[in-house]
Parts: sequence; structure tokens; C-alpha cells
Amino acid sequence: MRTCTACALIIIIAVAANAQSSPIRKKLIEYGWDTPDCAYIRQHIREMEKTPFDGLIFHLPHWVGSASIFTKAKWDEAQFEQAFEDCRKIEWKKFTDNFIIVLAASDMDWFSDEDWEAVTYHLGIVAKCAALARCRGICFDAEPYGNNPWQYSSQPRASEKTFTEYEAIVRQRGAQFARVVQQHLPKAVIHTFFQLSLFPQIIKESSPEKRQQRLAQEGYGLLPAFLNGMLDAAGPGVRITDGNEPAYYYTSPKQYDDVRKMVKKDAPVMLAPENIGKYRKHMQMSQALYVDYVFGLGVWGQRSSPAPMLSPEDRARWFEHNTYHALRTADEFVWLYSEKMNWWTHTDLPPGLEQAVRSAKQKIAQGTRLGFEVAPLLQSAKDRRQAELRAKLITRSAEIAKLASAPPVIDGNLGDAAWQQVTLLDPFVPYVAIGDKAKVETRARVTYDDRNLYVAVRCPEPKVGEMTLIGERRDDPVWEGDSVDVFLSQGEAPTPHVHLILSPRNVQWDALFTDRNVVDFNPKWQSATLIGDAEWTAEIAIPWSEVKMKPPAPGERHRANVCRQRRPDSEQTSWSQTFDGFCEPENFGTWTFR
Repeated sequence: MRTCTACALIIIIAVAANAQSSPIRKKLIEYGWDTPDCAYIRQHIREMEKTPFDGLIFHLPHWVGSASIFTKAKWDEAQFEQAFEDCRKIEWKKFTDNFIIVLAASDMDWFSDEDWEAVTYHLGIVAKCAALARCRGICFDAEPYGNNPWQYSSQPRASEKTFTEYEAIVRQRGAQFARVVQQHLPKAVIHTFFQLSLFPQIIKESSPEKRQQRLAQEGYGLLPAFLNGMLDAAGPGVRITDGNEPAYYYTSPKQYDDVRKMVKKDAPVMLAPENIGKYRKHMQMSQALYVDYVFGLGVWGQRSSPAPMLSPEDRARWFEHNTYHALRTADEFVWLYSEKMNWWTHTDLPPGLEQAVRSAKQKIAQGTRLGFEVAPLLQSAKDRRQAELRAKLITRSAEIAKLASAPPVIDGNLGDAAWQQVTLLDPFVPYVAIGDKAKVETRARVTYDDRNLYVAVRCPEPKVGEMTLIGERRDDPVWEGDSVDVFLSQGEAPTPHVHLILSPRNVQWDALFTDRNVVDFNPKWQSATLIGDAEWTAEIAIPWSEVKMKPPAPGERHRANVCRQRRPDSEQTSWSQTFDGFCEPENFGTWTFR
């Protein structure tokens, strides 16, 4: 009898152990500009579930207001009664893993308990909806589509509180965030589009002190503290994903394997020692897919992507490749993102996309190999694309005349006589993949004397009321809104170079680029701006001594560029053309000082 009991006990233990070790089924989650709300899902769920997904990310009514939870203006819960009803009545069948999105655009103060009472109130409404809809959890997009809560220098109390003090309060708020979610969803998945995957270079830094110094300068420098807080409060069933948004642009299996190793094994150096064990228990590796990049859709698919040089069949193979390796290296979730198509109305789906997704999922489920490689195909396409764009690239040069009169008054008014007598640069042009004609003609003037370099930029703007004005203090992330950039090399080589950015509000940002951006490089330079009815102007004086340069001798050459971020039409232009972004020193133009 005892033998039978013992055998039975062994069988039970073996079955339990096998159940615990059985692999988690991989899930593909949809998200994009086609994101539906709960009312649409309630009405169309049967048709939606014919797509190759295991779930989706959706939003509540009053988008984007119901997603930006980091705001201190309290919502009216009564406005969500219909949302509660719609969430309750959604009849999921195939879609087993669903999430409600929340965004991180912020007007709150991390140190304000009153502000955070509002934030947790908003989060509670979202989490209640997620529970009513039987969601796996919420999706937290930390990208700040507005004021950045993660950049230390842009915080309202940065002048009185240290970075370490901010880390402490952000960690506290992260714990509050996780507790609110768990009140409604005790076994929640908090799906994020990125966490520590965003910091590969800082993770490699061996010195904890230097890691802290670099985090204090990063745009997302406070995000690890928030993760620490979520881990502090995470209950046994809670999972937090690192969605690895940089995987949008992957082209090889090695990239997926390397980032998994980094996130799972190396990244915990960014955390408090007491949370390293909890990180390994609660964190899941996720991966991202970007339809537009692989299929050459819209601006992002045309800029640096090799997609324009591929056939539709090859694009589909590339997407199957990425879907397969994303699923292979994810712990559970892969999220698919698009902007220029709509899965739910079957609008503008690229040829071969759906079959590529289904094929990759089937191979993963069956444990079979992908059966092909894309690296040689993509490298050939990249080489052809680069050669095509290089042949079109407009690389400029200009002779910069020395001031022969009194310097201009730096007041934003470009009517000074001095400006009429100096070098007028050629009109700005867009990224080379977009073309050589901008929607508005931006022009800059440049001159110098023995004390300063002077730059004036006239920015026509037919949509002044639609400009995005980001930042209030120095080194706020002004590049996220309308702005102008000035790049100037310290010698004849493109690097090292000084990088200055100015917003229409006259908010300054500056850095010295060596092998990376040194953001605590803070030269004293003078600037002024004026916003008119149909334009804004920027006027800048940069002392040579402040940027560690001597006044240029006649004939001296420096690499330079002047660029403009124009938000109303999502247009980026520059004097000397670039491929895919402003920070391309190899594509700076040349200024010869006379």
C-alpha cells in the first residue's frame, strides 16, 4: 500500500514538474495607428479575430485623453460608464491576450502627492476597464508624446533636487503604479515597449558611478528607477515585459539573440541589488515588429530601409524572418506595429504580410526551422539603396565672410544691417529619400568675428498655431518639438563637434559630441527668437572661447550644418542634406572662413 502511495506521489510530482517546465505559448499582439476602442471591439470582435493575432492593444474612448495618465487634471469617471459596459460585453474567443494602452506624456510633478493622487486615480479607471474586459493587463508606452517625465534636467525641481533624489521618488511612484494595477488585476502583465533594452551602452559601462552620470544626462534616465519601483511592488503573478522597440529595424537572428542575452543577463546591473532576483522572476523578454519599415511604407519605410530595393515577395520573406526570430527569442509576447495600414478594415495591407505572419507562427508552433536566410538579400539591397541615395545626396559648401561692421543685436529681429551683408546659405532640403524640395523655404545666414560665430535662421511657418513647443528650461528635450539645430566641428574633421538646438520659445539645448553626446557640456551662448503670424526666427551668437575653439584664420575649414525640425507637417530639413537624421557628421557640409 505504501509502495502504491509512493508511486502515486512520484507520478503527481512528475506531472506537476512537467507542467511547470512546459513552454509558454508564444503570442503575437497587434498595435498601431489602427488601434480600436472598446466600443469598436465589442461590435466587430468576430471579424477581428479572423486575423493572425492572439490579442491586441486597444484604447478607451476620449483618445488620447484617456491614455495620458500622467496628468494632474482629474478625469470624470462618469464619462467612462459606457466604456465599462463595452469592456464588460466584449466576447473574446481567439483573442486571449489583450491590453489597454496608457501613455506617459506628463504635466505632473513626481514630488507632488496631489498630482500622483490624480495619476493613480486615472490608472485605476484604466485598470478597472482592463479587469472588466478580462485583459491580461495594461500596456504602458513610456515614450513621452509631450513633456518628458523621464529626463532629469527637464523636471520642475531639478534645480533643487539631485538626480539621486529624483530616482528615489520615481521608484516610489513606480511601486504605487504597480499596486494600483494589481488591485484590479492581481496577475497582471504590464507590457512595455521598452525598458532596459533602451540602454545598451550604459549597461556596458563597468563603473556604477559612470552609469549614474550617464543616466542623469539621458532622456529616459529616470525610467530604470520606475522599473525598480514596479519590481518593489510586484506580486507573485505579475509580469513586466521589455518590448525592445529597437527590434523594429533588425535584419539578422544574431540581433535578436544578442538583445535577449543583454536584457536577461546583463541589464540587471542597472537595478538596485535587492531587485535583481525579482527582475529575473518577473521580467519577460518581448520583441517588436515594424510593418512600415520592412514593407517600405510612409516616410520611415523610405528613409533608411532597404525595402524600396526589394520585390514584394522579398519584403514578405523579410517580415516572415523577423516574425519567426522575434517569436523564437521572446518569452511570451511579440508586438506588431504599423502606421500606414489598418488590419481591422483590411485597408492598405501590403501583399504577402498576413501570410508571412501566419507562416512564421506556424513554424514556431510546430518547432520547425525557418528554412531560409535574408542577410545576403538585405545587405545587397542596403548597398544598392545606399549607392542610390548617395548619388542623390546634396552635400554643400559655403564661404563664410567675416563681419565688416558692428555685430547684429541678438534680439530675434533679422532686420539688422549686418545680416544683409553676410553669407546666405542655400535653402534647406529634406532627407535624401524624401526628395530635394521642402514644403517651406527655410534659409540661414552665417557670419563671424573674432569673438563669436553668428547664425540667423528664418523659418516660414504657415501653420504657426500648430507648432509644437517643447521645453521651458535649458537642456529640456526641445528636439521633440519645432526647433533649429546648429552643428560645428571643432577642427577640420566632422568629429568632435558642437551641437546646439533652439526652440521657438528660445529654450536652449547643447552638447559636445566626441564618441557620444556629452550633455553636461554647457557653453554660454546668446540666443533670441520671435514668433510671428507666418514665421518664426532664431538668432544666435556663439563665443569661440565657450566652444573651446579659436577664431578661425582665413581659409580655415570646418564641417557644419544647420537643420530645422518642423512639426506641423512632420518635416525635417537641413542646409547640407542627410540620409536619415540630423546627427550625421559624415554628411555635414563645409564652411570655409574668409
